[in-house]
Amino acid sequence: MGGRFGVAAGHIVLLPTFRELNEEVFFESCLEYRFEREGTTQPDWGTGIHFPGEDSSQENISGIKKQLDYLHESLNVALKNHDELVSMKRLLYEKGDSDSNQ
Repeated sequence: MGGRFGVAAGHIVLLPTFRELNEEVFFESCLEYRFEREGTTQPDWGTGIHFPGEDSSQENISGIKKQLDYLHESLNVALKNHDELVSMKRLLYEKGDSDSNQ
């Protein structure tokens, strides 16, 4: 006996014990079921219908994306500053060009 239940954006599938299992074919079938199965195409009139909370949900997503952009920018600045500090620190122990010491 097997079962299936959703977790976050995916599913956990509990399978019975198989005597033989071609894992490659099994995983291809799982991927096909999960990502390539056909669904009903939304009719033209469907784009004009909004569920309560849909707009605020989209605004929330947009706000989070803006925060992510800001954080990526902040990370790049912090990495650049760190690289500059490490470069300065190397001046304490580097001897310079090895060709000029000969």
